[in-house]
Amino acid sequence: MIRYIAAAAALALAAPLTAKAPPAEGWSRIDESTDFDHWVRDKDWMAGRPDSTSALVWVWVDHKRSRTISHEMLLLEINCPAEGYRFVQTQRFDPRGNATSLGSTEWEFAPPSTIIGEIVRVTCMEPEQVQGGWSA
Repeated sequence: MIRYIAAAAALALAAPLTAKAPPAEGWSRIDESTDFDHWVRDKDWMAGRPDSTSALVWVWVDHKRSRTISHEMLLLEINCPAEGYRFVQTQRFDPRGNATSLGSTEWEFAPPSTIIGEIVRVTCMEPEQVQGGWSA
């Protein structure tokens, strides 16, 4: 009997954990991969503010394969004219829901063809250029 319990426990640990999407509607998935999914809160990035030096955008990152991190909540500050960003706040959650604050970072350039570059690009579009969103 003890062997069966140990085997079941080993199988449970070997199976990858799956992170969950944001709990509320109003989020769009902008990237999906084997390890991570990135979601952006719709009302943050859809505003279209090309002249803004301080646009705030919430990002939810699912950690699909991690045993120690369930998801992260990131608050990005975006400077549209400089095509830059910084992390204002980062909260990392473990599978039990416990949060760890990782603090803020310095300003960085958002390279094109990256997830952060896409967030900056869409956030900084002219309002009439914003059409729909990413797939949910």
